[in-house]
Amino acid sequence: MAFYVDYGDKGEKVKVVQRAINANTFHPLKARLAVDGQAGARTMSAIHSLKYWMGYAKGTIDPHLKDQVAGQNFLDLIKREKPLPPAYRAARNRRVAAAKAAAAKVPLSKKALSLATDDLGLH
Repeated sequence: MAFYVDYGDKGEKVKVVQRAINANTFHPLKARLAVDGQAGARTMSAIHSLKYWMGYAKGTIDPHLKDQVAGQNFLDLIKREKPLPPAYRAARNRRVAAAKAAAAKVPLSKKALSLATDDLGLH
């Protein structure tokens, strides 16, 4: 049987994915996931975000959070047990560079405000 986690799944396989997401080095989350074994909205949102930052092609990342799937390939990549394929690595590098360029254009006062509102939970 193939390994995958889908919206609404529960149990140890979900905990495995949640732990891997929390430990990932591709795009650390602002707030760690609760390792509760429930594949709910936060877990699926994290999978969606990580697929983007890992370099998955946009057409393969379902825009509907409830349709995200974390399979064995996702798990192997996020745990760095397999290297990112060259196309993923290239897409990731472009996305990271674009994010850094965009962040460099944001005034320091706006960055400080954003950090403060995140800390207060106002987003």
